[in-house]
Amino acid sequence: MKKEHTLIPHSAPMDTPLLILEGSAKITIGKEEYTINAGDIIRLPKEIDH
Repeated sequence: MKKEHTLIPHSAPMDTPLLILEGSAKITIGKEEYTINAGDIIRLPKEIDH
């Protein structure tokens, strides 16, 4: 994604892994905000907006 790109909050019916290949990103899961960096792998929990 480009630096200025944003996504509309959404959820999914299953857990989803997310791998950051390069750079960094701020991501909100539920009401918590996280900063993730290249090499990080996180799990986006099912049925929770992210």
